[in-house]
Amino acid sequence: MVGGHDAIGIAIAQQVAAEEKNVSETLCIRDVLVLDPLQPEGPQQTDFLIRDGTIAARGNLGAAIESDPPARIIDGRNRLLLPGLINAHTHSPLNILKGTGDILSHPAFMWRNQADTAARTPDEIRLSTLLGCIEHLLNGTTSVIDHFPEQGFSDRDVDAAVDAYQMSGMRALVALRVFDEDYADIMPEGGLPTDIDAANPLRPPPLAESLALIKNAIEKHDHSENGRIRICPAPSNPGRCSDDLLVAVTKMAEHYDTSLHTHLLETQIQKQLAVTRHGVTMVKHLDRLGFLNDRLSCAHTIWIDDDDIELMAARGAIAVHNPESNLKIGAGIAPISRMLKAGMTVALGTDGASTNDNLDMHEVMRFAIML
Repeated sequence: MVGGHDAIGIAIAQQVAAEEKNVSETLCIRDVLVLDPLQPEGPQQTDFLIRDGTIAARGNLGAAIESDPPARIIDGRNRLLLPGLINAHTHSPLNILKGTGDILSHPAFMWRNQADTAARTPDEIRLSTLLGCIEHLLNGTTSVIDHFPEQGFSDRDVDAAVDAYQMSGMRALVALRVFDEDYADIMPEGGLPTDIDAANPLRPPPLAESLALIKNAIEKHDHSENGRIRICPAPSNPGRCSDDLLVAVTKMAEHYDTSLHTHLLETQIQKQLAVTRHGVTMVKHLDRLGFLNDRLSCAHTIWIDDDDIELMAARGAIAVHNPESNLKIGAGIAPISRMLKAGMTVALGTDGASTNDNLDMHEVMRFAIML
């Protein structure tokens, strides 16, 4: 039996799918301005023909359009055509939580997030993800890495998030956030009171259970929608994971030829805990495990020294800069100029809406340039 909430989401999906069948696979954008770095004379006005989701032709296509008219033509005059932007780190469960993280430290914000996102139904997950898709598309973002969810999850939760991205037409890497140890970086001294710990949404699930969920999700959804939807393992933060988990997901990513994603050194306490636990920096420890490789993208990457920057560059790992979120919760300022000088690839992300208050990549670019 399908519950009432899930039935609503399924009905929406069926309606969108039915409408999509009536849309032609050919589209022409006429007289649109294009910024082309190979054209020194500046923006050029031109036509684009898109067939089956791919640019089939560009230039003055008037004659071709008249002889074989596409079903849909968009007037591009007074508009600028740009590649879709990529949000390389966000959290769809937080799409509806703007303004809830004001004047909070990182630990306080993290616990507030758990209270606001725990025990959601699949339909609530689907709707939260869809709202984020709408905001992304309205500001020109067509691809996201969604570090999902906030706590332990089920197959149905993943299905709900994937449903939303399928309906939206966006490209999405749904990076499944797993952990099997305590969130030591946000725990109060002495741990949680017993009565609160019993309801702790961050209680670590068994490692085997998390690995099985990722495996099932990859086999069910990875490369779906003509490759628009990808799935990958994404440890919450290496400090919240056992070495067994990190090694297992590294092997899984290799086996399924998918990515790896994680939070890395967002706060100073995470840096200190890593050195205390492993005797070396977290980056060096990840390298010893084989986790630090060219499949890996790391959100934040703030508390990192020059040797670790050189090591990440050598391994091809990517840092994802989240300037607005980092500033709002006082996490710090990532050493982006040193990363770029070392040859690291640096991507940009909004982080969750609760620590950014929007999903606008134009704002992220502006803050990154100013910093």
